[in-house]
Amino acid sequence: MANARTKLHEFLGNLNLATSGHSPAAEEYVVVFRTNPGEALFEANIRKSDAERTIKVSGEISRINAYGDQSSCIQYFDHKKFCFCS
Repeated sequence: MANARTKLHEFLGNLNLATSGHSPAAEEYVVVFRTNPGEALFEANIRKSDAERTIKVSGEISRINAYGDQSSCIQYFDHKKFCFCS
C-alpha cells in the first residue's frame, strides 16, 4: 500500500472563542475542515496574533470521525489520523 496525498476538501466553519486574559490583538478560533481522500474530518484550535503577525495551531489537531483501517500502511500512531493508504 502507498500513501495518498491528502488535500483540503471543504472548510466547514469556525467559531471565535472568547479572548479574556489575552491581548485584544490575539484571537482564538476553533476551525473544522474535511480532507480527501477518505473524508477525514478534523478540528483544531487556531491562535491569530496581530502583534506577532502569526496564525498558529494551539494544541492538537483532532480527528473527529473514525478512520478505521484507512491508515493501515502507517506504523506510527501519531500519524494515523492524518494518513490515507491507497
